[in-house]
Amino acid sequence: MKHIAQELNTSPNFVSRVLNRFSSDFKTDYHHLPAALHIDEIKSTKDAQGSMSCVLMDGDHQLLRDILDVRTLPALTRYFKRYDLEVGIKFVS
Repeated sequence: MKHIAQELNTSPNFVSRVLNRFSSDFKTDYHHLPAALHIDEIKSTKDAQGSMSCVLMDGDHQLLRDILDVRTLPALTRYFKRYDLEVGIKFVS
């Protein structure tokens, strides 16, 4: 928030209020998965649980899908169990 506020020459509180107003636009849709889901690792920020985070991208439309604080197998399993069974997750390596 601080970095965004500095770049826009405004306060972190204002940035937080604006992002909260649009928070519903950033919620993950657990009823749909793209045909190609790209998974990558990134260095976490200080407030994340682990030293590395996990980025999920829609491979078809090149859109950010989600960012997970941790990249452990139990965390990924919990994440994908949120999706409806009708989504039909298929694993390809």
